[in-house]
Amino acid sequence: MQAARSFQRASEALVPLRLGVASTNASKVAAVRRVMRRLRVPHLLRAQAVPSGVSDQPGTEEETMRGAMHRAAALLDATDVDIAVAFEGGLDRTLFGTFACEWCVVRDRAGTVGIGGGAKILLPQELAERVLRGESLAAATSQWGHGVSQTDGVFGLLTHGALTRERVNGDILVLALARFLNAPLYSDAPGTLAAALGERLLEHVVRRHSTAHGEQLSLRLQ
Repeated sequence: MQAARSFQRASEALVPLRLGVASTNASKVAAVRRVMRRLRVPHLLRAQAVPSGVSDQPGTEEETMRGAMHRAAALLDATDVDIAVAFEGGLDRTLFGTFACEWCVVRDRAGTVGIGGGAKILLPQELAERVLRGESLAAATSQWGHGVSQTDGVFGLLTHGALTRERVNGDILVLALARFLNAPLYSDAPGTLAAALGERLLEHVVRRHSTAHGEQLSLRLQ
């Protein structure tokens, strides 16, 4: 109980984090808002488009990840936000077909970088071939009478809205935040912002569990 109270006192003293999203895409901004509200992180949100430094349609997962990395760094350079969140969508060509993939990078001014990804969906062969020839997903999917939207993306289009781009982005953002929550496990020496965010996340975790379980969990994560 003492551990839970200490996290609560620390979080109550926090000022809102100046949080930036490296895009004005509606689904990306909505995903960040939803996750931060769910985790009860006080924040001021700023959305601004910045260049990715990679091709418009990244052709590999590595290039997709680099695009997210570049966007996060560019947003920190262009604004006064404390933490930058960047998403990038691309392609992953495998022996089993071509997949659309999404990656997220969270970066603070102390140099802590969290990366999350994993969501992939197999593209129909004709669609994959058109995109690999350089056509955008929006243009390539227009053959079905409507292209991919900002909100649903190709995930929503191919699942008939069962799994939208916003939900995918929200999930990989949570995965990217794991490094902030568990900085010691990554041998990081987090700056003030990373520590503050980690405390806020831990407070949320502690509150969701019983007193006894919450004490064990908080002590294990320290």
